[in-house]
Amino acid sequence: MAMNSNAVNANLVQREEEIKELVDVSRRELLRLPSPSFTIGQTWSLPRSSWKKRARSKGRELFERERRSLESAGLENKEHEELVFRFGAMETGPKVSPWSP
Repeated sequence: MAMNSNAVNANLVQREEEIKELVDVSRRELLRLPSPSFTIGQTWSLPRSSWKKRARSKGRELFERERRSLESAGLENKEHEELVFRFGAMETGPKVSPWSP
């Protein structure tokens, strides 16, 4: 019985190390992403709906980078569209509100 618990503990430690490594790799990948090409000043001179277009455009660009892992999760089209918008919304600033159908 003690041998089993030692094996389980060793497995847990190995899993934790793998998770830490994956987190580190993810952080490095995020740091390699280019900085947003939008500035806060741009939103004042553009039509109201243009920020939505920019958010979706930027979101599609970022989503394509993560597409393989998200497709393996079996996302539906509605979830895909929402994620595309949210990726862009994170890049365009605080004025972006959630997409509504």
